[in-house]
Amino acid sequence: MSNSERIHHVGAAVFGRCKIVYGAAAILMAAHPASAAGIPDADSFAAAALVAGLVLIILVLNAIFAVWVARDAKRRGAQRPVGWILAALFFGAAGLCFYFIFRPRNKPSQPD
Repeated sequence: MSNSERIHHVGAAVFGRCKIVYGAAAILMAAHPASAAGIPDADSFAAAALVAGLVLIILVLNAIFAVWVARDAKRRGAQRPVGWILAALFFGAAGLCFYFIFRPRNKPSQPD
């Protein structure tokens, strides 16, 4: 896979993640009946629920990215996979992008 194909693949993964987050935000806002009923402070509660939901979604996605990086780095025989795992865990899609660009080039030792 060439670098341009690899960058295109990473870009598609990042934009796919944004679609998930925006979709979750729309669902969280539409599902909150208090803001439609005009209850005082319902908007601030809805905003807090939205932020909490988005943070939870991002944390779950980062954990999924970290697990995938750990499995891929192990199969490829990476010397120090802990750094890549932490990058994917703390920086999410950006860490995953860097892993795709700089991961070991050798073929995986066993299929998924």
